[in-house]
Amino acid sequence: MLNQIIKDYGSHQTVLGLTSIGRDGEARDLVTRTHKPGIFVKKDTLIATAEGLLKYCDVTKEILANTEFPTPLGNVILLRALSDGNVELAGPSINRQLGQLRYLFGDFGADKVIIDGALSRKSLCSRAVADSVILCCGASFDKSMDKTLAETKFIYEILTAAKSDYDDFIAYIKSKKENRRFILYTSRGDYILPAQNSELWELLKHPEDRKIIAVYVEGALSDLLIKPIVMSGVSLRQMQFILQDSSKMMLSKAMYEKLLRKGAEIRVMDTIPVLAIAINPYSACGEAFPKDDFYKKMKTIFTKVPIVDVMEKTYEQ
Repeated sequence: MLNQIIKDYGSHQTVLGLTSIGRDGEARDLVTRTHKPGIFVKKDTLIATAEGLLKYCDVTKEILANTEFPTPLGNVILLRALSDGNVELAGPSINRQLGQLRYLFGDFGADKVIIDGALSRKSLCSRAVADSVILCCGASFDKSMDKTLAETKFIYEILTAAKSDYDDFIAYIKSKKENRRFILYTSRGDYILPAQNSELWELLKHPEDRKIIAVYVEGALSDLLIKPIVMSGVSLRQMQFILQDSSKMMLSKAMYEKLLRKGAEIRVMDTIPVLAIAINPYSACGEAFPKDDFYKKMKTIFTKVPIVDVMEKTYEQ
């Protein structure tokens, strides 16, 4: 998918900035020991990669900056390719650093910044990092097509969580200068700022004249946070759990479904558009799904987003 994006933008003379939150471009995956495609870039492409990988980038290099963002392979170095060639990518994996790198790319003339993702790292799909995402799935995830489809649907639902419609509450949250672990919103339009050590499940026990209808969670919405609420028997009917964006949603699929069955909703302050779902019916380990069946089932489940198979050319530039 990354290579197809590079190719398509190359035909439009777009200056790309490229990095990765994992390691990409090496001939063999360091975890699975399976073959991986290389990354070929055009002259003038901007690259952010770890210092230890510079020797594997066979482009002529103009070093632009040492970001001092540490990785296990050395600091992330920003360079410009002065020739066509192959590169290996390994960039920062912290939201704040990725956000800073995005703007640094712009300072050096990038028209578009592409950040290659990594397995199960949806926590980095933050609006502070990226304006939109492409979700990739395929037979490498699991031998079962049904399990792969179900997990993809779950992740897509998380990424495309709707924006909260409590505009006054959102404005209040944004106006607060100090961080709060939770902020509660009641049916009377009141805001409650609990003590930092408060347990959320206890806060949700309320008298009926002050029903809590929304909870803003500053950090991650996790199983550890939600399990005591689900087990407590507190009514969650039509209650919104509001997050900064969907990158903060860390619930397991099982806990997520329990929360929905209780009548709760998960909403966000900032939405993250999913531009497409890229599919691969072949596993790097040798297994494969029937490609036509996989594509048709994906099209049936996901009716609002393009399904892309770049090897079969089922996409529009």
